[in-house]
Amino acid sequence: DDGVKKIKSCQAYSLEYEFTLKTITLDKATYNFWNPAMPNETILGIILEMMPSWKVGHVDSSLIGKYRTFDVADDNVYNFIKGTLQNSYNCIFDFDTFNREINVIDASANFAINPIFLSNKNLIKEITVTENTENIVTRLDINGADGVSIRDVNPSGTNSIINLDYFM
Repeated sequence: DDGVKKIKSCQAYSLEYEFTLKTITLDKATYNFWNPAMPNETILGIILEMMPSWKVGHVDSSLIGKYRTFDVADDNVYNFIKGTLQNSYNCIFDFDTFNREINVIDASANFAINPIFLSNKNLIKEITVTENTENIVTRLDINGADGVSIRDVNPSGTNSIINLDYFM
């Protein structure tokens, strides 16, 4: 607060970010993806040893007992999961951050598609829109992590986006 404007900032990460803080190294060998009877000898079991606050949720049965060969040297666990494992086992990892569970779905499985249509005619029975003219924002400062900036693409050459539509 400099007397003219107040600035609040908060840096937040998803719980999945914890996986980027650990590195995994695997000797060249063939690894089982998941076996609930003997979890310690599987890829998911190795990952869970490194991440004790997480557990395995649902794993599609087609992935149980599936083997692949890996030789990994100091890769961060999140990149290993989202890149190498998803491609090798043809699966999708879904992190349930509320329950701290790792769910894995076979990417070739058939998914039910349920389209959802939102409109004033079929879902919204009543709507009230109010305008707060006391707190109109006309300038938004954009600040990215690791030096990411919009200066190069912004016509004004600044990190600010200005919108005066309300007053015009």
